[in-house]
Amino acid sequence: MGKTEIVIAPTNTIVEICDVLDDAIELVLQARRSISVGTYEADVEALLVFNLGIRHVEGVVALARQDLVLVPAAYHLARAAFECCIRAAWLVDQVDPLQREPRWVAHVKGEIDALKRASDRLEKSGIDVSATRRRARTLSDFVNGVAAALDARGIEPINKVPDFAQMLSSLGAEHLYASYIEASQYTHGGHGATWHYRTGGLGTEKQIGEAINQHDWIKPLRLCWLAISGPGEILTSRLKQSAMQLWSNEFQATVDGKFKDLASGYGTA
Repeated sequence: MGKTEIVIAPTNTIVEICDVLDDAIELVLQARRSISVGTYEADVEALLVFNLGIRHVEGVVALARQDLVLVPAAYHLARAAFECCIRAAWLVDQVDPLQREPRWVAHVKGEIDALKRASDRLEKSGIDVSATRRRARTLSDFVNGVAAALDARGIEPINKVPDFAQMLSSLGAEHLYASYIEASQYTHGGHGATWHYRTGGLGTEKQIGEAINQHDWIKPLRLCWLAISGPGEILTSRLKQSAMQLWSNEFQATVDGKFKDLASGYGTA
């Protein structure tokens, strides 16, 4: 397979932000190595969901280092990273580990529901879904057992996982929902995601063509930092059951400085 031609090479500033995101991931992983989990389902699942978020961030970093025209895909992955890491933080955002378990029950019921809905649709097409239904039953049996044990302890259940806006609000980050909305345009093929290929305005004023530069990467890269930073602190603090500062003041200043460099001149002619 031939080497893909680079359309717009990453700038030094973009590469430097990718480097600090790599450093941030390593700091989270270092903190996690000192955490021992396994007793509670929510704690384990939170780490696994955060793993998903980290991999999505690494995907954004890989795209940024490859070619700046890949920014739409970066937005999509940044949104996924943000959603995963927020959910991971929400799963463990209770002081008492037992109070986290109803969140895990509601979380797993989402997979059970997805398996059942997929099976119903596939079965209508004559496809054998017995394996999928067995998986759903196995999950359901286990979850029901955990739920019964929690009920015996007088722990209130959660009917369903809150929507993403509610999750953000519970973590004190409701102001970040606007960034999630913008990134969602790239996932769903919204009109707002096509401005990279349209300049000048609407109607007869529009000019079609790819108009991407390093400033278009500010928001997806920043969303990756937001995915790791706050949720990472919540996750590690809850699981270690002690307040901790995951990011030094010096490191946070470095991150802020890199984004200021990237934003320099943004919005000016």
